[in-house]
Amino acid sequence: QGSNFQTDPTLPEVTQNFFTVFAVFFPAVTGIMAGANLSGDLDDPSRSLPKGTLTAIAVTFVSYIALLWFVGLTCYDCVGPYCPEIATPEWAKTAEANGTLPQGGLLYNKLIMKNVSFWAPLVYIGVFAATLSSALASLVGAPRILQSVAHDKLFPWSCFNYFAKGVGAGNEPYR
Repeated sequence: QGSNFQTDPTLPEVTQNFFTVFAVFFPAVTGIMAGANLSGDLDDPSRSLPKGTLTAIAVTFVSYIALLWFVGLTCYDCVGPYCPEIATPEWAKTAEANGTLPQGGLLYNKLIMKNVSFWAPLVYIGVFAATLSSALASLVGAPRILQSVAHDKLFPWSCFNYFAKGVGAGNEPYR
């Protein structure tokens, strides 16, 4: 029995490659960078950063693999009386024209997680919270990176030195 990987028959013009799959995985690991952006607040960054980053990568990897197995073991590929053995783009065009396109399963339900979750609104809340936390991490991290780059005088232009100033005990970015 070989693999049964298929492209999305409802979107035959979209082909998947390394970069489209990477685009799905990339947001999951950008949160790890939020910890590195706040490295100035650590007592021992040379010890804490590798330990924290590798732990975050391991936890992310384990949770993604667990989710993969959970969804793979609890969901069908296709649900309904019109499921084909192999879904080709030609079949999808005919099924869409006839109104016999399946409405469920891993291939046809883009929000399958709400069907297998304990409480469906939690999926939407989680997506919103993840988006909001990524945006806030960028808003907090970017000024600190600019301040560090300016403080270390990494750019030859002196206009960047203006951003090196910090205030308070934590040397928070000021400008």
